[in-house]
Amino acid sequence: SGIKSVNKVPHGDMKGVIRTFGNGGLFGYTGMFYNKKFGSMTWYCTQRRNYILIVKTDNKQVVISPDDPDGFMSDLVAVQPGLVTENP
Repeated sequence: SGIKSVNKVPHGDMKGVIRTFGNGGLFGYTGMFYNKKFGSMTWYCTQRRNYILIVKTDNKQVVISPDDPDGFMSDLVAVQPGLVTENP
């Protein structure tokens, strides 16, 4: 109920990401990150690929990186089709 939209993000759109507060490296990428295209984001990622951008109803952005992003998105469409958008 607190999610406005969910979409896959091409790897190239995450170029120039800067960690503003958090952890990045051996055990994943968590915390606050920023880039020019998306602005401030909270990351809960285990890898630097397969990005999924979740925009909450308060316009905060969360990025996750599931191992199977296509499976994640198809499961999400099955449950709540209106959440998935074409462009981030």
